[in-house]
Amino acid sequence: PPSPDFAGKPLPPMVEIEGGVYPIGEDEPIESTGAVSRGHMPRHDFPVAPFSIGKFPVTNAEFALFMKAGGYDDPQWWDDTAASIAWQRGEGTGAMLRESQTDAVAFYRKNPKELSARYKGGAFDAFDKTLFAAWSRWIQLPDDELASDFLRLYPDERLRAPLAWHSDQFNHPSQPVVGITWYEARAYCRWLSARSGLAFRLPTEVEWEAAARGTEGRRWAGGNESSPLAYNVLETRIRFPSPIGVFPDGDTPEGVSDLSGGVFEWTSSAWGESDQEPTFAYEYDAQDGREAADTSYRVRRVT
Repeated sequence: PPSPDFAGKPLPPMVEIEGGVYPIGEDEPIESTGAVSRGHMPRHDFPVAPFSIGKFPVTNAEFALFMKAGGYDDPQWWDDTAASIAWQRGEGTGAMLRESQTDAVAFYRKNPKELSARYKGGAFDAFDKTLFAAWSRWIQLPDDELASDFLRLYPDERLRAPLAWHSDQFNHPSQPVVGITWYEARAYCRWLSARSGLAFRLPTEVEWEAAARGTEGRRWAGGNESSPLAYNVLETRIRFPSPIGVFPDGDTPEGVSDLSGGVFEWTSSAWGESDQEPTFAYEYDAQDGREAADTSYRVRRVT
């Protein structure tokens, strides 16, 4: 049963996904910003049991209930693994951001024209106008000065809110919550389960893919063709997360919204100990350790 403090509060709308054999992955590599990914290879058929998935991503308004209830300070919602406990203490909380920014600098150093091309194409429109100037400076800095800059901007500290929580571009109540780690996503699911009396969890990566692509293996959630009117993608030129459900033409045939474009979404499945090459590659095997709770890098999905 729901807890008394949760009684009467609306629950996230859910969509039932039929069980069946779903095509998972593809046989061709994906190239993005100069990197080639093969972690989704090879394409293979996988049996998926029936499950339900949220019709929309979790919103800031929903996540705010977890925060208001003291979710960040209540240990019962958090994994008791060494990595999760260290994150809650503030150890390494800025490391992934520093690493991703350093990787981006390395890419722009190798492809300096790409930075200017993206600026001219409007890729920085949604952000501080000084951001392009900052990137232009960073690609010129020696490695030690760059590391000092990023350590100052992304320190290791105890966090009690999503990273983008205080940004007006990302914190509208109807926008998907962004800037949360896998640990925060797991804690929210545990809290929601206890408060609602229902069982909520992150989907496995194959469940997420089954919901997004269907038994026919669609290229996009709503079909095989893309449209800037159906998805929040670069061509749509919104440049930041849109409120949930405003692109109904991109809904899946089953009625799940916002699975293509928009924001990355966490799954329960592990990628591995490094963000470069997967320890747990396809073909998917739920028994090989990828669904344990103690592996550092997890799979995020967006089609």
